[in-house]
Amino acid sequence: MKQLLHTALFPLMAAILPQTLTASESIRNLIGMEFIELPAGDFTMGTADIADVLFEQPGVDEAMVKDETPSHCVVFDQSFYLGRTEVTQLQWLTVMNKRHGPDEHWSRRDWRSLPVTGVTWHDTQAFIDRLNSMDTQFRYRLPSEAEWEYAARAGTTGLRP
Repeated sequence: MKQLLHTALFPLMAAILPQTLTASESIRNLIGMEFIELPAGDFTMGTADIADVLFEQPGVDEAMVKDETPSHCVVFDQSFYLGRTEVTQLQWLTVMNKRHGPDEHWSRRDWRSLPVTGVTWHDTQAFIDRLNSMDTQFRYRLPSEAEWEYAARAGTTGLRP
């Protein structure tokens, strides 16, 4: 059973795959969610120098960004699948059987493709539990912070993904 990671409940967490990190396979599940395979590999997670972060974001409390140091190498021995986009309102409605988010989103013509917003961690877990019950071909879960950063960095090495 392939394990599919779903970042898509968080609107800013779409996977971006430029040429430096290419997906080799894509999977669609029973409700049309697309997942891309990220290759095994490694990357440097975190920030080598906290001074760089503080310079980039003047006025930020150093204690708030201290957990980004020290940088360290993270290795993925196996490829993994990640949602290509955020969970859409249509996908949320299909799985949860209820609407979520501001009414103005639901009244738009393009409401089906808009990302679901304002979900809590508990809402997310309920969505994943229901999706796992509906679709026994795959196992869904949220990605780890390292998995998300690996995808977001897409092979780049700058201060920010």
